[in-house]
Amino acid sequence: MSVEQDILNLTELRKKMELSHCVIYLLLAVLITTSGSPINGRYSLMNLRKLTKISRATIIGDNTNSKDSTVFLSIEEDSNSVDDLAQKVLSALNVSNSAFDLKQHFSERQDGTRRGRVRRSDDEKKLGIFGRDDRVNIQTSREAQIYPFSTAVMLSSGCTGTLIGSQHVLTAAHCVHNRKSLLKSAKHLKVGLLQRSGRFHWIRVERRYIPKGWRQQSSSNKLRYDFAVLKLKRQHNRQHMSVQTSSLLPGSKIQFSGFHGDKWYNSLWYTYCHVYRKSEDMILNFCDGAKGVSGSGVYVDTPRGNENAVVGVVSAIAQGKVKGKVIKFNVVNSFTKAKVRQISRWVDRR
Repeated sequence: MSVEQDILNLTELRKKMELSHCVIYLLLAVLITTSGSPINGRYSLMNLRKLTKISRATIIGDNTNSKDSTVFLSIEEDSNSVDDLAQKVLSALNVSNSAFDLKQHFSERQDGTRRGRVRRSDDEKKLGIFGRDDRVNIQTSREAQIYPFSTAVMLSSGCTGTLIGSQHVLTAAHCVHNRKSLLKSAKHLKVGLLQRSGRFHWIRVERRYIPKGWRQQSSSNKLRYDFAVLKLKRQHNRQHMSVQTSSLLPGSKIQFSGFHGDKWYNSLWYTYCHVYRKSEDMILNFCDGAKGVSGSGVYVDTPRGNENAVVGVVSAIAQGKVKGKVIKFNVVNSFTKAKVRQISRWVDRR
């Protein structure tokens, strides 16, 4: 069965589950109100963590101690169109922009929203939700245990990772390191594999591999190096993905699975959309996401059909104004040949 057919089935299942989720959220809200105390950490309903902000191309501040230190870019100058804003984002990242014909042959309109736009809540506006929330819940006891969804893992630092070897996990560098030192939440890092019961099987991380460019390069182009590999203390015994050079073009399908901070901590969600604009190192898109999904592996189907390959990681959220209207992008770190070689060397180390 194809991934598209799986998603259609999962969408129907999601509709049936939404009512029960609403009831649970209501009961939990009542519990919070009557108890007089908030729920802390990853277990909060809407744990909107502090963001690392970039104004134009300059880092304003690094939040060293927070979990899931999401990178947030802000373009302050007003733009005339979404395409103009996309160009400014790529320029701020100090990457060379490839020239592509950006015809609207995919679902987003020119204003960066999807057809059938619905009113969003204030909480959703603070996240990477574009128009209708199209994230699909992957049933924990069934689909989440089946490849490729089973390759998505949770990091104890608050991010998502992807299994790329019998003992290795791919994630974003900012999930474990702030360019100066390891995050406090990453010093005793563990990786959680979601089980049928809804619990996580945790495995400690033995080594962390982070690009030198992440620690040495200027803040303007650091996102080009926002990827990392974690070596586990023991094998996880699950099927894993390969890592390949990205060949995604504007209009190509983009997909990833992860643990979103605005959902139940042990629920896995699948997201897909299309590439909007790209450069050699970066991909801008309108895929729905929230804090916690950082580090998720962006994957494609391989010619063999029964395997998938990771071609990038979810890295940041970019924001700017188009004629006074706020527009956001999700930013993916796209893998070049050099990045794939580096990741392969890390995985091959003994």
